[in-house]
Amino acid sequence: MKLDEKILNETFRCEKTFDCLKNKDHVYCKVENSSFENILFVKCLSADVCSYKTSFGTSFMCNCPTRNEIFKKYRL
Repeated sequence: MKLDEKILNETFRCEKTFDCLKNKDHVYCKVENSSFENILFVKCLSADVCSYKTSFGTSFMCNCPTRNEIFKKYRL
């Protein structure tokens, strides 16, 4: 996947060193809704801590710039 360097620079709190881009077997949180700009509502398969993930009822909000761009460009 190719993402703009600007987006990657905006993801300065990534504690996973961009595993979503480097690991071909990475499992993405499932996007349930994308109704707001740059916020995804996701269902995560793992309980890993992520500085961009916030609990929201029975799902989570994801405001990771890289994850949002992956969803916009590749629908993953």
